Amino acid sequence: DDNILSLNTNVIKLSPSVSKEYQYLCNYITNNYNNSNIFIINDGSEQLTKMSKNIYDIINNLKKTSNANIYLNQPITLNNISKINEIMDISKENIFISLIKGEAQINNYLRILSNLSDKYDISVFGMKEWNNVEENIDYNYLKNIKLYLFSYFFIDYQSERVISFVEAYRQKYYA
Repeated sequence: DDNILSLNTNVIKLSPSVSKEYQYLCNYITNNYNNSNIFIINDGSEQLTKMSKNIYDIINNLKKTSNANIYLNQPITLNNISKINEIMDISKENIFISLIKGEAQINNYLRILSNLSDKYDISVFGMKEWNNVEENIDYNYLKNIKLYLFSYFFIDYQSERVISFVEAYRQKYYA
């Protein structure tokens, strides 16, 4: 609960909640993918269907307040993905927020999008759980699409703050 964090100065949270992660993702997409066609795909499970509706609402609200020029489609289940090319747009980047679990389903989904990438510009945002099956994803599917897996623990070693920290650490601990 966010109230526990905000009301107690002695409590810290090392990783953001899933809802916070998706809030950040929605902000990122709304701010960085202007003039895009956005799809939210889920695997049909109750939990991920609910999450896809929440993401839809968040982006829709952000779109209204930021005047972003994006086309947001209603959430689609993986069962209906075969007809996706009927609503994709050749003139825009097609962004897929992907709420799909399971190695076989992920590979099938990426295969479908890879086949469409000859005709469409496609970017796929996968769940952080995809990091666990990354070595089993067929990389032939990834050649033509842009896949983004977000993570709260990524360290950007090109960042000035990180470089400064590493230098100070090495100097202090002779490492």
